[in-house]
Amino acid sequence: MKFLHTAFLLLFVANLVHSQTLDVMPAAGNPVLRSFAAQKTAQDAALVEQMTGHEIPPNQIAGERANDCPPDLEGNFLTSGDSLVIILDTFGLMKDTFPATLTIENESSLLYGTIVFGADELYLAYYSMPGLAGAQTETILFKLSQPGHDTIVPIEIHVRRKSRVVITQSQTVQAESITTFCLSSELDFTKPKNCSRAFNCPDNYDGIGQTIFHLSSYDYPDTCLVYYASRFPGVDTVCMRICDDWGVCDTFKVPYIIPGDTLSIATNPFFDDFSSYKGPYPSRDYWVDKDVYLNYTLAKDPPSVGFVTFDGIDRRGNDYDLVSGVGDRLTSKAIDLSNYNASSDIFLRFFLSPKGYGLEPDITDVMKLEFRNSNREWVTAGTFDGTGNVPLDSVPPFTFYAVKVDDPQFFHKGFQFRFSANTSPGGSVDLWHLDYVHLSKDADGSDDFQDLAFTELPTSILKNYTAMPWNQFKGHVSDETTNLLESNFYNHYTEVLAISASNIKYKELTTNTTVNSPLPVIEGGSDSNIDPKIPTSRSRTIPSGDLSSIVTNLNNIPPGNLRILETEYTIRPSAQLADFAVNDTVRLQTNFSNYFAHDDGTAEWQIFVNHAGGSERLATKFHANVMDSMKAVQIMFPHVNGDVQDQFFNLEIYVGSLDSDPVFVRSLLSPYYPNNRYDTLQGFTTYVLDNELGQKTPVGIPADSVFYVSFQQASATLLGIPIGFDIQNPCNCNYLNLNDDTWSSFSSNLKGSLMIRPVFGTANNTNSAAHEITGTDKFPMNIYPNPTTGFVNFALDNGKYEDFQLAVFNNLGQLVSQGKLTQRLDISSLNNGVYQLRFLNEKTGEVFSERIILAKE
Repeated sequence: MKFLHTAFLLLFVANLVHSQTLDVMPAAGNPVLRSFAAQKTAQDAALVEQMTGHEIPPNQIAGERANDCPPDLEGNFLTSGDSLVIILDTFGLMKDTFPATLTIENESSLLYGTIVFGADELYLAYYSMPGLAGAQTETILFKLSQPGHDTIVPIEIHVRRKSRVVITQSQTVQAESITTFCLSSELDFTKPKNCSRAFNCPDNYDGIGQTIFHLSSYDYPDTCLVYYASRFPGVDTVCMRICDDWGVCDTFKVPYIIPGDTLSIATNPFFDDFSSYKGPYPSRDYWVDKDVYLNYTLAKDPPSVGFVTFDGIDRRGNDYDLVSGVGDRLTSKAIDLSNYNASSDIFLRFFLSPKGYGLEPDITDVMKLEFRNSNREWVTAGTFDGTGNVPLDSVPPFTFYAVKVDDPQFFHKGFQFRFSANTSPGGSVDLWHLDYVHLSKDADGSDDFQDLAFTELPTSILKNYTAMPWNQFKGHVSDETTNLLESNFYNHYTEVLAISASNIKYKELTTNTTVNSPLPVIEGGSDSNIDPKIPTSRSRTIPSGDLSSIVTNLNNIPPGNLRILETEYTIRPSAQLADFAVNDTVRLQTNFSNYFAHDDGTAEWQIFVNHAGGSERLATKFHANVMDSMKAVQIMFPHVNGDVQDQFFNLEIYVGSLDSDPVFVRSLLSPYYPNNRYDTLQGFTTYVLDNELGQKTPVGIPADSVFYVSFQQASATLLGIPIGFDIQNPCNCNYLNLNDDTWSSFSSNLKGSLMIRPVFGTANNTNSAAHEITGTDKFPMNIYPNPTTGFVNFALDNGKYEDFQLAVFNNLGQLVSQGKLTQRLDISSLNNGVYQLRFLNEKTGEVFSERIILAKE
C-alpha cells in the first residue's frame, strides 16, 4: 500500500495548488467492438461445444495455444538411428577392495542396436539400428565380478521410431466459418498419446494472425482441431503436434483452403461508401480484413453516410500492443486487371480525413496506400502525413484523393490495394477516417460522380431523448415527438441537382405498424436544389395535419416492454447512376425499452474533473410523464485516465430540484468496465439501486416530475473518473457543482450529453460483473460482523495475514487508516457511516474491496 499512500499525498498537495475544473478529452477504447467480439465469441463457443461435445474455455476461443508438448521423460530414451552414451556408476556395487572385472553380458544378443563398452572409462555407447517402425525396450546387462561376488545391473534403453511430419488431406472451408478436423488414419503411435498442441505452420498465407484455431479439448491428448477461418483467401497451414508416452512426436500439417472470388471492374466499378450495411466491420463483399471500425459519428461531414475509422484498436476492441507501427489495415479483395493497361485510365479515388472528433495523428503517423503487384509484393502508391497538433474542437474535413494505376506490374488477375495506418503507440490516439472508395476504368481522376448522397442518419422522432420507456411515451406522444426534421446531403455532381422525389416513413417494427402517410424529406421549392461539392443541410417542419396523424397512430400502438420505431429517409435523384443508389436511403431505429437516454450510445469524448478534491458532482436531467419506479442506473465509463477502477464515486437521485436533498444516495461505488457480452451493446455499467446490505431499493418517481441522476466524484485525484460524452446529441440537460453547493448548467461551448441512463420497468436488473483486477473472482476471506459497532474480524481462507495490506476509506474516498492486515481491526474511533476496505495481496498483486457499515450504539 506504499504506492497508494504516496499517490494520495501527491494528489493532496496537487489540490492545494490547482482548482477543480471540468475537462474533456476524446474517448478511448471501443466498447461497441468489445461487445460485438464478446458476443461473437459466446456464439462461437456454443457452436463449437455443439460440434465437439466439449465446452471450450474463452481463452481457447481467443486463440491461445497450449505449448507444454512434448513431455518431459525420465530414463534412457533413444530415437531409431541415433546413439546414446551412458556413464556407468559402480558406487555401492563393490565388495571390500577385491579387484573387479566389468563386462556386458548380452553384447552379442542385442535386438535393436549395438553397443561399445568402455570398461576403463566406465561408459556404454548404444547405437540404435535405423528404420525401427515402433517402440521397443532393449535391456543391457552390466556385470561387475569380484572373487566370490557377481553383481548384474540391468540397464533399460527405450528405442522409438523417428517422429514424422504428415501432410493431411486439404480442408476446403468457407471464409469466416468454423470447422472441426479430426485425425484418424494419419495416427500411428505404438504407445498411448501423452500430449498435443496446435501452432501456426510457416507459410505464405496473407491472413497470418487473423485466424484462430485450437484443439477441441486440452483436458487430454486431443486429435481434433477447431479452425475459425478468416476472410483472407489462400492456403493456411495449421500444425498439430501429438506426442506419445515415449516422446514420439508427429507433426501433422493441415492445409486449410479458403476460396476467394476475384472482383471485376469491367461492367461496374469497385465502390464502397460504407452506407449499405451496419458494420461494425467492413463488408466481406469488398474487403478481406476486419481491423477498421464502421461508424457514423467519429468524423464530420463525410461524402456519404457511414465511413470507416482507423483507430489503433484491433477487431476485438483492444489496443494494439506496439510502441510504433502499423495498427489498422483495410485490404481489398483481389481485382482482375489483367485485361487493362496504362491507357485504360484506371483510378483509385477516395476521401480521407485525419482526427475527426478524436485525437490527431502525429506527422510521422502516416496513412499509407499500397498496390499489390504480379509478384504478390506490396508497393507504396501514396503516403499521407498526419496533422500534428490540432485543437480538440477542430475537425479537419474529408479531402479527396485520386491515384492512377498505370504501372505494368499492377495489371494482373490478383491486383489488390490496401490502406495502412501507423499509430504510436497502439490505442485510440491517431485517428484516420476513410470514405467513398472508388476504383474504375475510363476515369479522369476528378471528384465528379453522378451521385447525390445522404451524409447522416435521419432525425430521431423523439424531441427530448434518443430512447425512453414506451409507457412514458404512450399517451404523451405529442409532448415527446418532434416536428422539426433535418437531412444532410453531399452532391457529387458538378452542377446543382434538384431532389424531385423523396419520402419519410415511420414504422414500428415489433408490431409491424406503418405510422404515417408518405411525407417528403424536403419541402420543395429552392430547398430542393442541392449545391455541388459541399456538405448541405435541409430542415423542414412536419405539417400539423401529418403530425396529428402520426401522434394518433403512435398512441394506438399497444403497450409492450419493447417497441422499436424505425425512421427511413429516401431520395430518388432521377439522373443518378444506379451504382450510387446505396446511399439514397438511411434508417434510424429508436428504442422504447426500459431506460431514458440522451445519447446515441457512442462516446466521442469523455468528461471528467481535473484536480478533483473528492466532492464534485455532475448531473443530467430527465422528466417522467407517468409515475414509475427507477430500478438502476447505467453509466458509460471510457477506458481513459489509466485504470480508474481504484477510485470511488457516489450515486445520487434528486426529484424536483437539484437544490433539494437527494432521495437516494449510494456511497463509495467503484467505476468498472462491464462484461460487454452480458451488458448493453455500448458497454454501459449497470448499478442496481440498493442499500449497503445489497437489498434492492427502487426509487419512486412521481408523474409529471423532473428528476436528476447525479454522479459525485468521491476520490481526491489528479484525473477524475471519466464519463462518456456524446457530442452528436446535445441535450441542454447537464449540470455541474464543482466546489460548493451551487449547481450550474454546462457552459454553452460544451455541448453534448452525459452518458448516464436511468432504468425503469419490471425487468430483474443485476449489477454488471465487476473485477478489481484481473486474476481472481473469489473473495479470499470472511469479514464479520457487518454492520459493526467498532471491531471487524478477518478470517483468511488461505495465505498469511502479513501478505496483505489493508486501507480504509471513508465515504468521501479519503484514506483514514492503513497498514498490515491482522485478524482484528478496531474502527471504533471513527464516526458512524459507510467505509470501504481495500485489501492488497502483496505477493499476487490482487486487490479486493468490501464495504463495512459502522453503527456504534
